[in-house]
Amino acid sequence: MADFGLKEQLEKFGIKKALGYLGKDPDQNIPKLLDMIDKFDKDDMYKGQREMFHRFIDNPENNWFKLIKKLYATVDLHVLQTIFANFIVNATLIGGKKQETVRKKYGCNVPWTILLDPTSACNLHC
Repeated sequence: MADFGLKEQLEKFGIKKALGYLGKDPDQNIPKLLDMIDKFDKDDMYKGQREMFHRFIDNPENNWFKLIKKLYATVDLHVLQTIFANFIVNATLIGGKKQETVRKKYGCNVPWTILLDPTSACNLHC
Protein backbone atom coordinates (compact mmCIF):
# COMPACT_ATOMS: atom_id res chain seq x y z
CA MET A 1 0.00 0.00 0.00
CA ALA A 2 1.08 3.55 -0.64
CA ASP A 3 2.16 5.65 2.30
CA PHE A 4 0.19 8.89 2.01
CA GLY A 5 1.42 12.06 3.65
CA LEU A 6 -0.62 14.74 5.35
CA LYS A 7 -1.30 16.59 2.09
CA GLU A 8 -2.71 13.47 0.43
CA GLN A 9 -4.84 12.64 3.48
CA LEU A 10 -6.24 16.19 3.46
CA GLU A 11 -7.03 15.90 -0.25
CA LYS A 12 -8.94 12.66 0.39
CA PHE A 13 -10.80 14.25 3.30
CA GLY A 14 -11.65 17.23 1.12
CA ILE A 15 -13.01 14.98 -1.62
CA LYS A 16 -15.23 13.16 0.86
CA LYS A 17 -16.59 16.43 2.24
CA ALA A 18 -17.12 17.81 -1.27
CA LEU A 19 -19.06 14.70 -2.31
CA GLY A 20 -21.31 15.06 0.72
CA TYR A 21 -21.87 18.70 -0.25
CA LEU A 22 -22.61 17.74 -3.85
CA GLY A 23 -25.17 15.15 -2.87
CA LYS A 24 -27.36 17.75 -1.16
CA ASP A 25 -28.16 19.52 -4.46
CA PRO A 26 -26.15 18.19 -7.42
CA ASP A 27 -27.75 20.57 -9.94
CA GLN A 28 -26.46 23.63 -8.08
CA ASN A 29 -23.39 22.29 -6.30
CA ILE A 30 -21.57 20.37 -9.05
CA PRO A 31 -20.90 23.54 -11.11
CA LYS A 32 -19.89 25.41 -7.92
CA LEU A 33 -17.42 22.68 -6.97
CA LEU A 34 -15.94 22.66 -10.47
CA ASP A 35 -15.40 26.42 -10.22
CA MET A 36 -13.58 25.90 -6.89
CA ILE A 37 -11.40 23.19 -8.45
CA ASP A 38 -10.46 25.64 -11.23
CA LYS A 39 -9.00 27.97 -8.59
CA PHE A 40 -6.82 25.22 -7.07
CA ASP A 41 -5.19 24.19 -10.35
CA LYS A 42 -2.92 27.23 -10.47
CA ASP A 43 -0.30 25.69 -12.78
CA ASP A 44 -2.98 24.42 -15.22
CA MET A 45 -1.74 20.85 -14.88
CA TYR A 46 -5.31 19.59 -15.31
CA LYS A 47 -6.61 22.32 -17.64
CA GLY A 48 -7.68 19.85 -20.34
CA GLN A 49 -9.63 17.71 -17.89
CA ARG A 50 -11.26 20.75 -16.30
CA GLU A 51 -12.34 22.11 -19.69
CA MET A 52 -13.82 18.73 -20.58
CA PHE A 53 -15.83 18.65 -17.35
CA HIS A 54 -17.03 22.22 -17.94
CA ARG A 55 -18.33 21.23 -21.38
CA PHE A 56 -20.80 18.79 -19.90
CA ILE A 57 -21.35 20.23 -16.42
CA ASP A 58 -22.22 23.69 -17.73
CA ASN A 59 -25.02 22.15 -19.81
CA PRO A 60 -27.67 20.52 -17.56
CA GLU A 61 -29.13 18.70 -20.58
CA ASN A 62 -25.84 16.95 -21.36
CA ASN A 63 -25.98 13.15 -20.99
CA TRP A 64 -22.78 13.04 -18.90
CA PHE A 65 -24.22 15.55 -16.45
CA LYS A 66 -27.40 13.48 -16.23
CA LEU A 67 -25.31 10.36 -15.56
CA ILE A 68 -23.45 12.08 -12.70
CA LYS A 69 -26.74 13.19 -11.15
CA LYS A 70 -28.12 9.67 -11.50
CA LEU A 71 -25.06 8.28 -9.69
CA TYR A 72 -25.89 10.51 -6.73
CA ALA A 73 -29.46 9.25 -6.72
CA THR A 74 -28.67 5.53 -7.03
CA VAL A 75 -25.20 4.78 -5.61
CA ASP A 76 -24.36 4.73 -1.90
CA LEU A 77 -22.44 7.84 -0.80
CA HIS A 78 -19.62 5.76 0.75
CA VAL A 79 -19.10 3.94 -2.56
CA LEU A 80 -19.00 7.27 -4.43
CA GLN A 81 -16.50 8.67 -1.94
CA THR A 82 -14.24 5.64 -2.38
CA ILE A 83 -14.41 5.77 -6.18
CA PHE A 84 -13.70 9.49 -6.30
CA ALA A 85 -10.92 9.25 -3.71
CA ASN A 86 -9.25 6.52 -5.76
CA PHE A 87 -9.66 8.10 -9.19
CA ILE A 88 -9.50 11.83 -8.43
CA VAL A 89 -7.04 11.95 -5.53
CA ASN A 90 -4.95 8.77 -5.81
CA ALA A 91 -4.81 8.30 -9.58
CA THR A 92 -5.00 11.89 -10.80
CA LEU A 93 -3.76 14.37 -8.21
CA ILE A 94 -1.18 12.20 -6.45
CA GLY A 95 -0.52 9.63 -9.16
CA GLY A 96 -0.21 12.17 -11.96
CA LYS A 97 2.59 14.01 -10.20
CA LYS A 98 4.39 10.77 -9.27
CA GLN A 99 3.95 9.48 -12.81
CA GLU A 100 5.58 12.62 -14.25
CA THR A 101 8.46 12.40 -11.75
CA VAL A 102 9.16 8.75 -12.61
CA ARG A 103 8.81 9.47 -16.34
CA LYS A 104 11.52 12.14 -16.11
CA LYS A 105 13.74 10.06 -13.82
CA TYR A 106 13.77 6.93 -15.99
CA GLY A 107 13.18 8.52 -19.39
CA CYS A 108 10.26 6.31 -20.34
CA ASN A 109 6.48 6.40 -20.44
CA VAL A 110 4.72 5.24 -17.29
CA PRO A 111 1.25 3.76 -17.88
CA TRP A 112 -1.71 5.05 -15.91
CA THR A 113 -2.85 1.51 -15.24
CA ILE A 114 -1.71 -2.01 -15.96
CA LEU A 115 -4.18 -4.71 -16.93
CA LEU A 116 -3.46 -8.22 -15.69
CA ASP A 117 -5.58 -10.84 -17.38
CA PRO A 118 -5.15 -14.23 -15.68
CA THR A 119 -7.60 -15.89 -18.08
CA SER A 120 -5.44 -15.41 -21.18
CA ALA A 121 -3.17 -18.18 -22.32
CA CYS A 122 0.13 -17.96 -20.47
CA ASN A 123 3.44 -19.38 -21.61
CA LEU A 124 4.47 -20.32 -18.05
CA HIS A 125 2.22 -23.42 -17.93
CA CYS A 126 1.64 -23.15 -14.18
